[in-house]
Amino acid sequence: MRTVLVFTLVFLAAGCDRSATRQESVMHEQDARTAIDNSDDKGITVLKIPRPNSGTYTTDRATELLPATLKRSAAVSRDHAIYTKWKNPTHGFRVFIHGDGTIETTNVLNETGKGMEGLKAALELSRAMQDGNPLGALIASETAGWTSETKSAIINMLFQPSIQLYIVGK
Repeated sequence: MRTVLVFTLVFLAAGCDRSATRQESVMHEQDARTAIDNSDDKGITVLKIPRPNSGTYTTDRATELLPATLKRSAAVSRDHAIYTKWKNPTHGFRVFIHGDGTIETTNVLNETGKGMEGLKAALELSRAMQDGNPLGALIASETAGWTSETKSAIINMLFQPSIQLYIVGK
């Protein structure tokens, strides 16, 4: 019995000795399959941003992967079904950045807020309702790319372990 237990522990330890890169590769493959299931006819989809300290990614690794993930963003209209019909896997809110840089947030109660104050209010409401799961936030924009001051401020506010971010992308 002891021999079987030792053999099992050695086998499990060898299997757990895989690199983080392999685990990340598997996660990206799973995310890619999910993205295909959620995509529209133009390849627009919802992409999961690596979450810091998620168990899959360290804060450093998630931060390192963030720019490459954000580069995959795609511009959509506020009325695009991928944004309006998105089903949050936990609970949280949606954030839309208009072409002029204004922000519109739809909270968990389907109420709309404007600007950074609306975003902060949606975040506070979701945190008050949080029950163990990370919050989910979908971010979409009328423009692609993440170099604007508004978009950087949103990412700086929301890129944290307790929030799973999603973007509309390709």
